[in-house]
Amino acid sequence: MAYGVEQDRLRALLPDGFSSLRPVLRINAELRDGKTGYVEFNTAVEKDGVRGWLNIAF
Repeated sequence: MAYGVEQDRLRALLPDGFSSLRPVLRINAELRDGKTGYVEFNTAVEKDGVRGWLNIAF
């Protein structure tokens, strides 16, 4: 799923050199081995002319 978030809050989470492309936070979740859950948070970014998704937390 993707959720709209405040652009300035996303920028505060990004490492140096990355720029936020849009105010979207993508959340991926999975259940591993029937016991353990895994959740990661990604946002669309650009760095040095390359665009993609950056995992900002898990």
